Amino acid sequence: MTWLPVLTVVVGALIGFVPNYLIERRKERTLLRTRWDSPLFELCSEFTSTARRFLELCAKKSPDVDETHESLRTLCEQLRLLGSYDVQVAARWVIRHAFAVREVGEGREDPRAGEFPGQAPDVRMHEALNTLYVAARKQLRVASPDAVAPRELG
Repeated sequence: MTWLPVLTVVVGALIGFVPNYLIERRKERTLLRTRWDSPLFELCSEFTSTARRFLELCAKKSPDVDETHESLRTLCEQLRLLGSYDVQVAARWVIRHAFAVREVGEGREDPRAGEFPGQAPDVRMHEALNTLYVAARKQLRVASPDAVAPRELG
């Protein structure tokens, strides 16, 4: 009995299996990497729009501030599930500055004035939101994630 036909079949099977295996592994990695992109985008969008609404309600001294502040904190906790470390930290900074914005909006002193001398809480919150935009864009693999347009043009 000759081993040549058996060896030919084994080599042929390997030649067919290895590329197919590598392609499937690449597809699987891509799928795993992008599986959470859409939920993360939706959650970040909701978080940032809630933060903007919160800032506006604080400026108007609206009674709806409490509910919006609670929503913001809840969304921040949800971001801890999907967001990268940088996204999570940026969201926590937004929450931290939101508290100070609310305190000042309700007529109390800025509890973080010593940490950030000369910088208003709303300015700090806007900067934290910008940091969140960049971190989320990096996690979502957006081209040029640092290229976030300034809030005020001109």
